[in-house]
Amino acid sequence: MDPRERTPPFENGVDCAVCGRNVPAARIRILASRDDLTFVELACAACRSESLGMILAGATDGPDGMTPYGEFLPADDARFRAALRSTGTIRDVVVVDDVEQAAARLGDRPERVRRRLALRPGTAERRARDLVDGAGAEWEVPHLFADARRITGQLVRAARGPSVLTITLGEEGLRIALRDFDPRRRQVPAAGGRASSWGVTPRSDGNVTWALIA
Repeated sequence: MDPRERTPPFENGVDCAVCGRNVPAARIRILASRDDLTFVELACAACRSESLGMILAGATDGPDGMTPYGEFLPADDARFRAALRSTGTIRDVVVVDDVEQAAARLGDRPERVRRRLALRPGTAERRARDLVDGAGAEWEVPHLFADARRITGQLVRAARGPSVLTITLGEEGLRIALRDFDPRRRQVPAAGGRASSWGVTPRSDGNVTWALIA
């Protein structure tokens, strides 16, 4: 389900970080959710401010039982950055101290970029090919993606069942990883081409088959 379509865990609203007045749930737009963290855009009618940040969801024990609440942390709050680090997102997203620094880096591509897609039999190979083609055009490294397209097809065909494809471009090169959910399969598909290394990393309920194009 799209996180923006979920019922907000802060039905009583949250306090505006600028004026302290309550901002009702109707004026909170959910951008993304993960566990008890909800990333939002908040529009306060009282002071007419707009803020980006996250809402920490929780509950307090009162006379009528557990009452849910949400605490809004604006993006410039140190606790926001600490919570963001806890999600692991900070490994791929640069976090700076203020809007001016962020604006200065808008044109910079992160040192590592990633695309991920869940695949199902029947449409897996076509959707994987579309993901690779789109990333190749966006990341402007066509010399890596000729081999990436072929290697991705080999990995997807070998998986047979549901899988998750992840492609990552970093300093070490282009890494293609396919997560399957068949613990019986341990064979490494022949990557060949320009793949400098490849292998299989076993998981408790399947495997991650990967190839690196340097």
